[in-house]
Amino acid sequence: MSARVHSRRGASALVAVGIATAIAMAGCIVFGVVAAFNPAIPAAVSDLTKTLLQVVGVAFLGACASLLTTQFQNRHAELAAEDELRREARRHTEEALRTLLTEAIDNYHRVKRARRTLRAKTGPVDRGVLDIASYDECMSVLMDVQLELEQWKRFTKSLPAYQQVVVSASRPDGRPSTLADEFATAERFLNEVLDEYAASWRSVRDASTGLPLSRFPVLCAFFDSASFRPGAAIPLSRIQHAVAASLTMTADDIDSAESGRAGR
Repeated sequence: MSARVHSRRGASALVAVGIATAIAMAGCIVFGVVAAFNPAIPAAVSDLTKTLLQVVGVAFLGACASLLTTQFQNRHAELAAEDELRREARRHTEEALRTLLTEAIDNYHRVKRARRTLRAKTGPVDRGVLDIASYDECMSVLMDVQLELEQWKRFTKSLPAYQQVVVSASRPDGRPSTLADEFATAERFLNEVLDEYAASWRSVRDASTGLPLSRFPVLCAFFDSASFRPGAAIPLSRIQHAVAASLTMTADDIDSAESGRAGR
């Protein structure tokens, strides 16, 4: 049973005790007044009535003190339970953010590794050659990352733990950027590279000695830092910094809650 239910019951009990005591005291007072003005009632009975009034009064005060103490204890337990719920929610949020941060870092590193490997195998853009084995190897990695980015885009758009993260950037329309926006930007950039891969795979496969890299403008843009940075590197970096900052704030919030409870 919750502390709040106990609190309500305690208040009801206090009212009930007050009513019962008031009725008892009223009865004793009436009887005392009648005894005082009626010589037929012995003085001992009058004295007994006074004693009963004192006993009822003391009992009422004791009951009030007991019920108030119970009310205080129940309220304290209620506040402690609410604090625990808030801390548990923060712990879940922090765990979700840590998972996201780990995944974002891993995806960024995988994309950079695949990009560097393929660029080293093909050679310079102006005279490089793309063969099917190297192409397949790189695009296989990008496919996996693209699917994960698409999944995280949905998660960060719908789950409260991610919606509260503030990204220090603005969209072209002037509104603040969200994690879902940044994931969407990176995912869209990789999608363009994969679309070109799907459209040109057969021709690359059929070329026994490979094809000139210059025939693949989207892949060349993937190699070019001027395109790669705004398309993938910067969005994924913003995600990492925003989540890391939120984790620091979450930890501070937990410490603050613990200190607040200790001070009560």
